[in-house]
Amino acid sequence: MIQSYSNPTTANGWSDVTDGFEITVTNSNTYISSPFKECTNGAITVYSEEIEFNYRCFNFTAGYESPNGVFKYSYSFIDGLLELRPLNFSCFEGCKSRFTIVE
Repeated sequence: MIQSYSNPTTANGWSDVTDGFEITVTNSNTYISSPFKECTNGAITVYSEEIEFNYRCFNFTAGYESPNGVFKYSYSFIDGLLELRPLNFSCFEGCKSRFTIVE
């Protein structure tokens, strides 16, 4: 993650992130990610307007998503960046994240 959006702290609400978390997607529809120490991998499903990260660790939950262990986002590509906006959990101020795409 290279940028985070929340209640505007800058003119446009986007703030640069230093050492943001990573998501690595494999060809077999799985992923490895770094935001949670308790669980770092799972299955990914991409729909036409939505992407779903399903963490595959027994009883894993971050405590704010529903269903447990499943994080759903709308996604778009903007200026060569992947932008994710949560769908099944909310942020008080609204939130989005932007990621660089590395092939």
